[in-house]
Amino acid sequence: MWSLQNLLFILCIALRCVTCEAGVIHVTGYVGREVNVSCSYDEGYESYEKYLCKNDCGDSDLLITTSHSVKNKYTTHDDKTARIFTTTIADLQSTDAGRYWCGVTRTGKDIYTEVELKLVPDSCCDTVTKVQSYEGYSESVSCSYESQYQNSLKYICRGNQPSTCLQQALITSDNKQNGRFRLDDDKVSGTFTVTINSLTQNDSGSYLCGVQRNSEVDVFSAVELEVEEWCCVKAKHINGIAGNLLRLQCPYPPQHRNNSKFLCKGGQRNKCTDISMDQRVTLQDDAASSSFFVMITYLDVHDTGTYWCGSDPQWRVGNYTKIELSVVTVRCVTCDIGVVSLRCVTSAVGMIHVTGYVGREVNVSCSYDQSYVSHEKYLCKDDCGSDDVLITTSQASKTKYSIYDDNSTRIFTTIVFDLQSTDAGKYWCGVTRTGTDIYTEVKLKLVQDSCCDTVTKVQSYEGYSESVSCPYESQYQNSLKYICRGNRPSTCLQQALITSDTKQNGRFRLDDDKVSGTFTVTINSLTRNDSGSYLCGVQRNSDVDVFSAVELEVEEWCCVNSTKRNGTAGNPLTLQCPYPPQHWDNRKFLCKGDHRNKCTDMVTSRSRFTLQDDAASSSFTVRITELEAADAGTYWCGSDSQWRVGNYTKIELSEWCCLNSIKINGTVGHPLTLRCPYPAQNWDYKKLFCKGDHRNNCTNVTSQRRFTLQDDAYSNSFLVRIKELEAADAGTYWCGSDSQWRVGNYTKIQLSVDATVYVVFAARSVLLLLLLCALVIVHKYKYYKLKGRAKDALCGPQLKLNTITPDILDTKLDDLLLDQRLPHHRPESESPPTYHPSTLTTAAMI
Repeated sequence: MWSLQNLLFILCIALRCVTCEAGVIHVTGYVGREVNVSCSYDEGYESYEKYLCKNDCGDSDLLITTSHSVKNKYTTHDDKTARIFTTTIADLQSTDAGRYWCGVTRTGKDIYTEVELKLVPDSCCDTVTKVQSYEGYSESVSCSYESQYQNSLKYICRGNQPSTCLQQALITSDNKQNGRFRLDDDKVSGTFTVTINSLTQNDSGSYLCGVQRNSEVDVFSAVELEVEEWCCVKAKHINGIAGNLLRLQCPYPPQHRNNSKFLCKGGQRNKCTDISMDQRVTLQDDAASSSFFVMITYLDVHDTGTYWCGSDPQWRVGNYTKIELSVVTVRCVTCDIGVVSLRCVTSAVGMIHVTGYVGREVNVSCSYDQSYVSHEKYLCKDDCGSDDVLITTSQASKTKYSIYDDNSTRIFTTIVFDLQSTDAGKYWCGVTRTGTDIYTEVKLKLVQDSCCDTVTKVQSYEGYSESVSCPYESQYQNSLKYICRGNRPSTCLQQALITSDTKQNGRFRLDDDKVSGTFTVTINSLTRNDSGSYLCGVQRNSDVDVFSAVELEVEEWCCVNSTKRNGTAGNPLTLQCPYPPQHWDNRKFLCKGDHRNKCTDMVTSRSRFTLQDDAASSSFTVRITELEAADAGTYWCGSDSQWRVGNYTKIELSEWCCLNSIKINGTVGHPLTLRCPYPAQNWDYKKLFCKGDHRNNCTNVTSQRRFTLQDDAYSNSFLVRIKELEAADAGTYWCGSDSQWRVGNYTKIQLSVDATVYVVFAARSVLLLLLLCALVIVHKYKYYKLKGRAKDALCGPQLKLNTITPDILDTKLDDLLLDQRLPHHRPESESPPTYHPSTLTTAAMI
């Protein structure tokens, strides 16, 4: 039997009788893995045997049939509900690549579907993106994709085996968050980002970013992540003076803001003694700067040694600061109070350097020992003579100065307002005591409230996402970073759009790469209102913040060409879309939507749209058959899946329109006048007025007697008067002056005719006439009753009310009038009856 079938098959091949509705099925598999080959069949063949064969489908080429569902490396399953039978080929090798045939056995010629199997290595990729980070950090991995995969499933996995990547995915775009992993998909930029929190060295290795494709193997990009040991924030040497106060700063990672902070002393960090319980030691946390401060009062020479301060009780590498402290004894010469030569005055922190902005305010803070809490403090300038004292704590405020003493922290702060250039210079913080006061020297420097000499210019387009990079020095790794609009450093932090504490704020996102010393602010969905000056800021506790300036220019996202087209419903229309010559082999597209990033592909979703490429002219055409009114709108056609500026055409498509389109209501039985304007140059043209749903298929109605047309050249319009509207007159009318029906030379009128008012009016008229008739009859009846002739005169022997006709009524009225002239029917003294003319008129009408 198989020999006969094979002979028929060979004959069919020669005669090109082997066909399938879907054409050739292309299947791709990974070497060493398995692949599914699925083929559909028509209704009615559910009970027939199916098979898979290779090459020319000879006896030796038959691989498996549905009657023997398992054979060697092949298995098959026939889903009769879906009418699809699937063959699974396991352990794919390079020799398995090639041409296959899905067959359905039937009497005569079998039905075949051609299958082309392609094999690729189960590894990826030629290009690998390398990402470096540190233990405890969070790191983001960016994976780009083409625009046609906007709504496809995205995922990431460990390793380098594409075939099992989806099954072993760490996270997908369906779940967004999975433990330490988070996935964000930015469809505008065509990039999805996977963020891994609390990195460990075990996270180092290879990763694959995957985008699912239903008709082909998934698309992948490779990433190599290296997580290094995070070393000390800082190791530093500090000198202190015996008897004085010492202030130490200990930075920590931002994610440790809620951790317990500590300070211990010892030669090794794992063999040190916690001294934070010492009464001389005070810890003060400053989460804004991601650091805490340690103040040690009454330093002693025995305090010399190695200290470790940090925020991680697990002592993970890098979450601490190593401090080498040397304490020396300084002998201060008592100064003459009259001649102030304060060279011998020292403080725990040495000279305090303060920087302020011209025109703004500045804080000058000075610490003191516990024994001086109740003593008066003051700020003075220059040589601190009696005329140089600016303010004291007993005054609180004075001219441009105010002062506040915080006894709990033992720090008093003076605020200097409205800074001017003359305010720069040397100041002294003083503590009053018996004998010689205690002084701390302060150096105030003033800078302009503007920035900067160098400005980085960034250019982008509406709808795009743009990243602004802000570099900083290594000592500010753990400092607060932020960005603001404008060019005023003094108010930048208060008006920050986003800070490193928040990371995400609406369209703004901040990522801090401490390895490279750069923080990046990404602004999504840009608008032209985002154009302007920006300042990148890094907070410093001991000085003004560090800034860098950026000028952002957001331009209108423009195109190769922007055109307006008109079309007519029911007619075809052809659109032409040019593209750069280098895109000759790119995928071409036409989509519809108000915005290019929110538009629907029309060629793949509408059968009325066909696309034809002409590489010779570097353009393609899209033909729309039988335009519909709903086709009006904005279209985008191009050849660049990344939507780069200039690689597309914007088309505004409008329905073939008119000078004016109006809606008018009329009433049955009433006249109606319509006015139709026309261009002045068409004054001597023939005027047209027709009725029909389409202007090219309408009937001239001016030949009807109820329609009259009158031209008024002075007003560049003509009038159409319809006498006694009928319900059938409702519909669409077109009036104009151009027999060629060029766009704009006509008016479209939608006429609605209301018959309700007429019916109500007619009903009211009939009721009124009946009422008048009844009054006349009653009047006549009373008169004849008085004369004794009511029955004979009014109705006669067999006359009934419903048989009264106009002729009978006229006769009776004549008799009534004649009777009025007969003298024997009334006494002489009786006056003849009179009738009001209106009564007679009404009667005559009846």
